[in-house]
Amino acid sequence: MSTSLAAHGRVSPKNFPQVGFERIDESVKVEEETLPFYEEGLFYPARIGEVIRDQYQVIAKLGYGASSTTWLALDLLTTRYVVLKVHVTHVPHLRELEVLQYLKSLQSEHFACELIRLIEDHFTIQGSHGSHIVFVLPPLGVSVKLLQELQPGGVYEEYHAVSAVERTVLALDFLHHEASVIHTDESQLAQFEENERMRPTARKVIGDRVIHVSQMLMTAAGPPHLCDFGHARICPDRELQTGLIMPTQYRAPEVLLDMQWDFAVDLWSIGILAWELLEPKGLFQIYDYNHPEINEAFHLANMVRILGPPPLDFLRRSPKSQKYWDDAGDWKGVVPLPPPATLESLVTTLQGKKKDNFLDFIRGMLQWEPGERTSTVDAWNHPWTSQFRSGV
Repeated sequence: MSTSLAAHGRVSPKNFPQVGFERIDESVKVEEETLPFYEEGLFYPARIGEVIRDQYQVIAKLGYGASSTTWLALDLLTTRYVVLKVHVTHVPHLRELEVLQYLKSLQSEHFACELIRLIEDHFTIQGSHGSHIVFVLPPLGVSVKLLQELQPGGVYEEYHAVSAVERTVLALDFLHHEASVIHTDESQLAQFEENERMRPTARKVIGDRVIHVSQMLMTAAGPPHLCDFGHARICPDRELQTGLIMPTQYRAPEVLLDMQWDFAVDLWSIGILAWELLEPKGLFQIYDYNHPEINEAFHLANMVRILGPPPLDFLRRSPKSQKYWDDAGDWKGVVPLPPPATLESLVTTLQGKKKDNFLDFIRGMLQWEPGERTSTVDAWNHPWTSQFRSGV
């Protein structure tokens, strides 16, 4: 077998220095250690230079999240760079894997297919405290949100914000209408390898456990991709769904109120995304992540502050709404309603017709009633998202 693989271009693993890097003090929490639920053994302790499954050599750490770490790796069989998403132990990721495999299986001519990051392979590796599911994914550049932090004032210029939003709308149109899914350049990649050999990144070493510091993957500009399908649902019959989804600030009111939800939750999140790309201050402020009930009341109160009270018909579909509104639709939550504010008064980066178009787009997305939110087709054709498009 090894002779056959070599004949097809298998390369030997590269050597990476084991000295010359900054050694972080053991008492300092770094990377995934800073997560409130972190436990030793929960995350796989990958090492720079390690070869996983006799095929993928770890080149650099790209990041970490609540359920995984991500690593740039060299495929020794194809000499391609890939990203390994290594999940924590004891957590089934069957839904995300099911969605990714389903999307990969579709034979669609929708031109937004290329905006979906598809899985290339998956396998399981054994760690010291259990098994870890690994996804093999194509490498992409820095995330839209991280790139935003590098912009002057922490916001995008309108052209770039529109570009990100319109491509997200396109990708969601494909997911919603063809896939029936609710989403809830090589030379620069090679530079990671050279950097790690010449200037090894800092790391924390505790016994046989190593925690590497992430590098930022800055590739040439390209269209944004939808990547995270951990909460996605396949809905071939467009059936209603239940359950808590999405990061807190992106949750639609029907999700906060434990109601059944559908594709319209993605439309709400597009509205929030559009706002956050252009405005330095979030639309609905998060009160305190450590007190979810108070934060939920604060979140809903801020929606009322800006959008006005929800329709009674909407509230009557949620028994949980009785915690926050009385039978007449008046607020009775544990936090007081803040002084009313208008969307117009909160926009700081646009003026004139551009501001009017932006506000019209936001209002269409941020409707209490899910069925009244702007569709992906209308969002794509909206004057705000289409203003920079060629021929428009």
